[in-house]
Amino acid sequence: MVSRKDKPHNFPIYSCDTGLGSDILFNEAVGKESQDIPAENERDIMGCWSLYFDGSAGKEGAGAGIWITSPTEESKFLSYKLNFDCTNNMAEYESLVLGLETLIKLKAKNIDVYGDSELVIKQVEGTYQTKDARMRAYRNLVLDMLEKFQSYSFSIKTRDQNSIADSLAVLASLFIIPRHSSESYEVEVRHRPVIPDNITNWQVFEDDQHVRNFIRYFICIKIFVPLVF
Repeated sequence: MVSRKDKPHNFPIYSCDTGLGSDILFNEAVGKESQDIPAENERDIMGCWSLYFDGSAGKEGAGAGIWITSPTEESKFLSYKLNFDCTNNMAEYESLVLGLETLIKLKAKNIDVYGDSELVIKQVEGTYQTKDARMRAYRNLVLDMLEKFQSYSFSIKTRDQNSIADSLAVLASLFIIPRHSSESYEVEVRHRPVIPDNITNWQVFEDDQHVRNFIRYFICIKIFVPLVF
């Protein structure tokens, strides 16, 4: 792009794919790493993504709902059936982690996160202590993921203000997985939590001795415990 005819200067225009079927155009000032841009101005130039998350758990099952909007106001709706034992707080964290995973895949840099779980948001912000080891593992995973973004903020919404994510979570929690069906469904099924419980879902080994003990245990089961069909 040329500025003016009498004193022409070239200002290259760069295109950035949003990952949602559209592009963002910006000039050389944003494209060059050598020029420092204040963080508050960068959010205005590059735009900000919004993430609304919610989790639902009850006797019918558990689910996670996510609503993402891009800087160009395009929306992405995600529902996950959590097909494992899950408390409501776990479902909230699962939803938050899955939403952050999606934003990372979409190459989002500046994000605003909204949810109706005061406990989860306050734990992530450090306002509330995280005494439970499992909740602490979730919180630490979220903090690690947030390092991949240039800026982020958290805001607590009422359930009414978070109704879209809430409805997506409830929809997924009530979803019954069909045993034999050729139909397609929009609900993704998750068969294990995003963090290990070292009991029934998946293991994280601390060292080689832990691995050897684990293998020895299952070899003993295979040898001494008869298979039941």
